[in-house]
Amino acid sequence: MNLLVYNCKSDDVSPVGPANIAMSVTCFPQASLTFAMLYGCTKDVVEDVSEFLEMSKKWGTAHHHPLILPMIFAELERRRLLEQLGLRQGQLSQRIMDLKNQLREEHTDVMDNDVDGLRTKLNNASNGQGWFVFWRGSMNSRRRSHSSDSDKPTSFGVNECEAAEVWIQVSKLKNGLQSFRAQLKGLLEHSKELSKTLLASQPQASGGAYISSEMAKTGQRAEARIERMVTELECEIRNSESILNGMVMATQVVSVGHQRLGFSSSSCRILSPL
Repeated sequence: MNLLVYNCKSDDVSPVGPANIAMSVTCFPQASLTFAMLYGCTKDVVEDVSEFLEMSKKWGTAHHHPLILPMIFAELERRRLLEQLGLRQGQLSQRIMDLKNQLREEHTDVMDNDVDGLRTKLNNASNGQGWFVFWRGSMNSRRRSHSSDSDKPTSFGVNECEAAEVWIQVSKLKNGLQSFRAQLKGLLEHSKELSKTLLASQPQASGGAYISSEMAKTGQRAEARIERMVTELECEIRNSESILNGMVMATQVVSVGHQRLGFSSSSCRILSPL
């Protein structure tokens, strides 16, 4: 008697969490028997699996298809990865906006200080007379040091460390999506092979032709669903790469901005009265 064995587990590359599960399945297609064990599942996972199994019963004899349980596991793993990714992507996007606003505020503060400093120099030096002013260097002068509580440090702090941690987690999730995509493609090829070999060669007893037809339809449903998931994962992988690259670019821009604000040597010299 032929048998099929499937061992499924949550991806090791992505961050480990309470939703990580494992499943072992042993299927005897000719006897329409399937034995399975689910490891590490929470109450929510148990309810979700039970709901999926109840839905599969509506398909008649097709709920004995060997890929029913592996497909349920794939749905749970997809949801786990995408939920974590959506949360981390939102955090990274917010951090990019924070960096943008921070650089804009710092630039505005420095420009205001430059204008105030110039006005003071002119008032003190000219004593009411007109003076020719010569600017050298960029308009961004060295940032003044203030002792007020409103000033924000430009060195790496808690927010930067948290952003770096989220960046690492998104990178791991992107790798997890890539691994999951590869597994789904393998499952897709396996399903096509099953429909041509093992399931196609089942004995045609009374009603056998009907059962074989239902099995084939279930296999086609599984293959169509796998293809949709692969397409979805590829889109999410591209989005992850865009956000990761955006975070790197935003950090570099802020770093360059801090260097300009802190170390450029623009100056104002009052040369002579008009």
